[in-house]
Amino acid sequence: MQNYDAEEISVKHQDLTRYGDSIFKSVCPVCSTGILLMYRDQTHLQLLERDTCVACGQHVRYTDIEEVRSIDNGRVTGRSTALPATAKA
Repeated sequence: MQNYDAEEISVKHQDLTRYGDSIFKSVCPVCSTGILLMYRDQTHLQLLERDTCVACGQHVRYTDIEEVRSIDNGRVTGRSTALPATAKA
């Protein structure tokens, strides 16, 4: 967790490389080996604006969180398509 105490960085979720077949999990832009899981609020299940890499501990803030939330809401109601993404296994 070498980056846990590092300053938070701002990123656009849509610019990150996806991890596996998830439209939300992304490869960490700092260490390239960790994953950003894109957590949800435990009460309302809304996607959270802030995240932390599970490998290096880097904290990130998604600058396009409202767009991602609207896509997630569309998935629930069936009115949207997946985020454009580059998959990485």
